[in-house]
Amino acid sequence: MSFFRSLLNSWANTRSDDAITTNVVTAEGLGFGGGSDTMVADPDRALMIATVFACVRVKASAVASLGLRVMKRKSTVVDGESQQYFTEDIGNILDMLLRYKPNDRMNAYELIYNAVALMDLTGSAYIIPVYRGGALQKLVLTIPYSVTYDKNENTYLVHDSVNKIYGTYHADEIIHLKNITNDGGYTGVSTLTYAARVLGIATNTDTTQADQFKAGSTIRGFVSGDGGAAVKGWGQNQDRQLNDVSNIIRKQINQRQNVFWVPGDMRFNQISLSPAELQLLDSKKFNVRECCRFFGVPPEKVFENNSTNYKASENSQTVFLSDCLHPLICQFESEFNVKLIGVEGLNKYRIKFDLSEYYATDLSSKANYYQKSIQNGTMTPNEVRLKEGMIPIDGGNTAFISCNVAPINSAKIKGESTSKGADTNSNE
Repeated sequence: MSFFRSLLNSWANTRSDDAITTNVVTAEGLGFGGGSDTMVADPDRALMIATVFACVRVKASAVASLGLRVMKRKSTVVDGESQQYFTEDIGNILDMLLRYKPNDRMNAYELIYNAVALMDLTGSAYIIPVYRGGALQKLVLTIPYSVTYDKNENTYLVHDSVNKIYGTYHADEIIHLKNITNDGGYTGVSTLTYAARVLGIATNTDTTQADQFKAGSTIRGFVSGDGGAAVKGWGQNQDRQLNDVSNIIRKQINQRQNVFWVPGDMRFNQISLSPAELQLLDSKKFNVRECCRFFGVPPEKVFENNSTNYKASENSQTVFLSDCLHPLICQFESEFNVKLIGVEGLNKYRIKFDLSEYYATDLSSKANYYQKSIQNGTMTPNEVRLKEGMIPIDGGNTAFISCNVAPINSAKIKGESTSKGADTNSNE
């Protein structure tokens, strides 16, 4: 029995209250039937499918690599007017937990990575803020299926034997990250549940492919009379002969013999289709695309390359950020802001992901971003150098702006307009 399912069963046996609901929805409950469809809805089995593993890993690692930052509102005076802005609040205890080490078991990357993965695999991820003496001490990601939700009381019952956390928590005291829901947003349902049928097909395809390549792509068939010399009736001797011939053929096939003989007037009739006839390759491509649709990941991100064009790859990266990652980012930011800072504190603090890290390994895109930021005056050279871990230089704190544009009411524009008007009058 899988680790996830054993935890679910052991905990479910201790609760029988109808008001308590979990985030587990079976494939049978959605009308998908049982059998292999139900089996692949289990996280351990589903992750054996390459596309599922890649989709979960790509989404989780992409979000976790951005990193959460605590931002604090500050004010400054510009041109005689007070301007409000948010900047990183480095050194804040919450910022230290989100940036580096949220608890004794994992670092900040692992916290976000596993939270995103659990959303797809189990439907929900729960993070519990632990306080000591009124001060936040750590953020704990609970183990799968250790939290149940009471819709009537709006409370969460936690029974986490690994992290030693037990008790009842109000909804404001626990961070609940949900996958897609079918009950109005109260509990999340795993992507595996809805994709069970597609994952079942993918599993059957892999099984068929593995079977085809056993012992040199083993074929199947049956032995019959050649038909030249008619034999009326099959007695015990004939049956024994057929069995012996079948054993000879089976042995030679398993020994990967390319050419073998059939004795006597026997004939071997192949009944299995070859891999080309089954179109396993096309079926596997279909499975990849269907899995990607469920997880919201472009096929290019799971190495299903359709084009080697750099522009197409760049567009795929942008689509991945806007359509797949951005909704997850908004969900994380909203839940962390409400549960860790509170509505009252949002006018002073914010928790945000650092989106500039998304193109950290794309040197061309990052260089273009820095260049335009300096040209438009949004960043100074020293700010760029500090982000890249370089020493600041003298004069690097000066903001620059391109001379190709100027305010419409500037002296330069007015002077050019006046001179042009004078030239026109003189020509007339």
